[in-house]
Amino acid sequence: MLNIPLPIYVAFFFFLGSMLLLELHMRYRRKQESLPLLDEFLSNHALQKPVCSECGSEHMHEIGFLHSDDPKRIVSCGQCKTLLYRYECTELAAKEAQEAA
Repeated sequence: MLNIPLPIYVAFFFFLGSMLLLELHMRYRRKQESLPLLDEFLSNHALQKPVCSECGSEHMHEIGFLHSDDPKRIVSCGQCKTLLYRYECTELAAKEAQEAA
């Protein structure tokens, strides 16, 4: 039998668990980056206004890509949580530019 101390096992499994969580996060981030822009979403689904392509709900939930005030926004369905599209909010971009100046 191998004579490996318990702290080595704990560190090894902590490292593997951390790598798994990081990989899952990066997959989700890549999925967000590959979302179509609003115009592409509307034309792909032949819609006049944004509605969920899965359940048809008009209730949308929007978050910032990197943080809550990020002008790059990700929109998902408020009912079924499907990621739908992304867009850039020009008002937030102008606000950030004024604060940086």
